[in-house]
Amino acid sequence: MSDSGYNDLIYHVGHKIECVCRGGNEDRPENIAIECVTCNKVLLDYNDQKSTDMPEKEEKKSVLVLVEFNNTAPFVQRFTSKEKITMDKLVEYFESIEDMNWDKDGITIIDDISEVNLE
Repeated sequence: MSDSGYNDLIYHVGHKIECVCRGGNEDRPENIAIECVTCNKVLLDYNDQKSTDMPEKEEKKSVLVLVEFNNTAPFVQRFTSKEKITMDKLVEYFESIEDMNWDKDGITIIDDISEVNLE
């Protein structure tokens, strides 16, 4: 716990503390909180991430792409999409925003990144 969390909790030493739940049902409440009954203050508060009332977070696909333009240094960009990212989609994207010369320019999807420890 951080120093600020410690400093927040130190004031509640000796107070009556309760763990309470709200919403949902007995087996799966929507919210669980630790409260100081003495001060009537919520100390910690967590929502159920799988609650049916909360929209599910859509997982995005992501790829790293090495971009090599003839007139600039190579660089890496991360592309994200709700749909599968294909080379055709990347080519379409670059052709829509850049004057690509495929004889000199190139894009490469980086499938695997290795890590090297220099210590």
